[in-house]
Amino acid sequence: MFATSALAQVTSQPARPPAVEDKFTQHDTDSDGPLLAAEVVSADAKVIQADFGTYDADKSKSLSKEEFAKWVEAKTSPAASATG
Repeated sequence: MFATSALAQVTSQPARPPAVEDKFTQHDTDSDGPLLAAEVVSADAKVIQADFGTYDADKSKSLSKEEFAKWVEAKTSPAASATG
């Protein structure tokens, strides 16, 4: 009976999809938390410093999990239509 009650409880969802969390952890080669530019480049060789700087909102020269999630979202979202 307790198992049924536990399943009925509402659980909060993580702020980031698990895939983003997994990618972040995978590319944090020194396991220090933020991703350095070199670690981001290892995730995607097409990344250039300008791209990195765009998502490094606090200009710490690294990406936090939140900044990395925004970068992944931008890379995986369909491009906006330029019709007009």
